[in-house]
Amino acid sequence: MPEPSKRVLIIDDDVDFSELLTSMLSKSAVKVHISHYGEEGLQEARRMKPDLIVLDVMMPGMHGIHALGLLRTWEETAHTPILIATTLPREDIEVGVAEGDAEYIDKSVSIQSIANRVKRRLGLPD
Repeated sequence: MPEPSKRVLIIDDDVDFSELLTSMLSKSAVKVHISHYGEEGLQEARRMKPDLIVLDVMMPGMHGIHALGLLRTWEETAHTPILIATTLPREDIEVGVAEGDAEYIDKSVSIQSIANRVKRRLGLPD
């Protein structure tokens, strides 16, 4: 397998979702880091400067839309593509997603569909 050329940070408290997505992305030589808490994820994002962030909304400690706002204020992550992955309806978070220049992903679709969307956003084949 080739060396990972892209780095993805998953900030999500859902362990099963994070591990499944990591498994699928790793097959495409994507290096994945996981943070299960918003504050920890923010620190990791500034440290690693990922090529893409997958961010949950409903997490303990910090709401994902608040985290998105902070990510956009820091030089290290201001222009990093962010995919908001949630089971909340789009209309419930639409303003925050738009203001944070992020993309919405419905977590209720298949994990393969989410992995493919991440890969496409990174410029990798499905």
